[in-house]
Amino acid sequence: MSKDYYETLGVGKDASTAEIKKAYRRLARKYHPDVNPGDKAAEEKFKAVSEAHTVLSDPAKRKQYDRGEVPPPWADAGPAYRHRTVTAEEIPFDFSSLFSQGGGYEDLFSQMFGGRPGPAPRPSPPPPPAALTEEVTVEFKEAVLGGSVLMNAKRQKECAACGGRGNKGGRVCSACRGAGVVVETEKVRVRIPAGVDTGSNIRLAGKGNSNPHGGPPGDLYLHITVKPHPYFLRRGDDIHTEVPLTVLEAYAGAEVEIPTIGGRVKVRVPPRTQSGQMFRLKGKGVPNLKTGAPGDHYYRIRVVLPDKESELAKDLIKRLNDYYSFPVRAGLPEEL
Repeated sequence: MSKDYYETLGVGKDASTAEIKKAYRRLARKYHPDVNPGDKAAEEKFKAVSEAHTVLSDPAKRKQYDRGEVPPPWADAGPAYRHRTVTAEEIPFDFSSLFSQGGGYEDLFSQMFGGRPGPAPRPSPPPPPAALTEEVTVEFKEAVLGGSVLMNAKRQKECAACGGRGNKGGRVCSACRGAGVVVETEKVRVRIPAGVDTGSNIRLAGKGNSNPHGGPPGDLYLHITVKPHPYFLRRGDDIHTEVPLTVLEAYAGAEVEIPTIGGRVKVRVPPRTQSGQMFRLKGKGVPNLKTGAPGDHYYRIRVVLPDKESELAKDLIKRLNDYYSFPVRAGLPEEL
């Protein structure tokens, strides 16, 4: 055999029919010509995947293929062949021998199925369609406070030209190229709940691919990436910022306004606050995505010296040295 259908689908030779179908659906979505317009390599890959699925998803054809025999002629015909009308000449069953021996319907079932007709099998429910995943990037404000975004979602839908059969008038459907589905881009307005972060997933029920086996469509999952903010740093549900203070504000204490994600808040900085000292505003962080309970806001103090050159300023700062009650570099290590 010149073609390894198992390798084409990426499954082992002991793969079940369900595993083969799952691999086919995944690869068909990846290499579908509508998803890769103008990509000849993807189109050839799509044809190869369809051919492999045609043979391996049929138990009889698969057994013949596993024995090393040439697959039936319809193995290369693509999805369109599976929906054509089969003539009586193609059915490997000799009706004349049955009735020439005086047989009846019981003999008919005996010859075809090896026994008497039994009760009709209970139809199995249609398998659900594969979920659709899209990557979405949101602004920091929308992530922490909530909002909405308008996005373009590519969804697989049943081909309207052929009704999902893959063929039209006995020929491969030109609209879907025999796949039975087409890819359409649809604008979707998505509500972003407050508290989402990079890595969060949002599920939109019924907004995924249509079900080729009937039943409701699948779900759409949005994988969130949040843009960083130039000032606010998020760690979990907590927010971290830095607040600059003058030497006077840090030494004497002051009331200053600092920004939070909910707006500006007045805080009281105590006297003799050191640069690098951290304070907390309880409940001013990001609401937890599951519980809704907000995190905290931490702000670190940074003391800023005057930037103007002045002899008077130097003299004033020299006077401050008399008010240090401890050596400022005490405790530093002598060596590594």
